[in-house]
Amino acid sequence: MSEIYLIFSHKHVIISPEVAQRAQEIGKLGFGPIDSIHVACAESGSVDFFVTCDDNLLKLGKRNADRMAVRVIGLLDVLREVFYVEDAKTD
Repeated sequence: MSEIYLIFSHKHVIISPEVAQRAQEIGKLGFGPIDSIHVACAESGSVDFFVTCDDNLLKLGKRNADRMAVRVIGLLDVLREVFYVEDAKTD
């Protein structure tokens, strides 16, 4: 089932020393180690948003939005945004 989401993936990010450093900074905001790496990779890849179903990660992302270079949003939010944008394009 999770493979279907990979069709939206267009970039691969290598965990460089800069990404590892950023992950440490993100960790100081309250994110766990793995989440910090994921978010740092998302920032490095200049993605539009970081999608998660983890309520705690969503709360931390919203609380620290001004300190991060990526929007952390829930799956339903991204689906609403994608379909809204797609609907707007067809109008």
